[in-house]
Amino acid sequence: MKNKKNKLLGFTLVELLIVIAIIGILTSVSVINVRSAINKAEMTRVVTQMKDMQTMAMLCLDSGSELRCSGGACNGLSAPIDLNPLCENFLGNYIWEDLDNYTYLDSNSDNNTGYFCFEVKSGATGEIISCLDTSCSTSMSPQCTCVTFGNHCDTTFDCCGVMICGSGDKCS
Repeated sequence: MKNKKNKLLGFTLVELLIVIAIIGILTSVSVINVRSAINKAEMTRVVTQMKDMQTMAMLCLDSGSELRCSGGACNGLSAPIDLNPLCENFLGNYIWEDLDNYTYLDSNSDNNTGYFCFEVKSGATGEIISCLDTSCSTSMSPQCTCVTFGNHCDTTFDCCGVMICGSGDKCS
């Protein structure tokens, strides 16, 4: 008589390959979702810091000062510098945030009207965060424009009325 107890128990090679493929697919999907969540968290952190600076900028302009960029008052020709004072003559303890992987693009302020605008651009996604005197927003295009300030650029003055061009020069 033959012994029928020699039946082997286990998985076939095809079954193991299918399980490995399913695990690989699930892992790749979860990694993509985690990367997306990390990007959203980073953007939220930067927007929060920008909103904090927006509040400080309001205090700055309310005190009769202006936002300070590299060469003095921000007039759209120079960008803020990380860790430099936010205000020109007031609130020296407030600084422009150091935002990893983001670059300051532009800043304007006018203490006569209370208008201001500053924006940063993400090096990873190219997304731009703009903070005006009223709100902060994200987009793929700059928001610090002459329209923001309710004025029109001409050959002599920028959006805040600061002289930037000689006669006949084209203002940017």
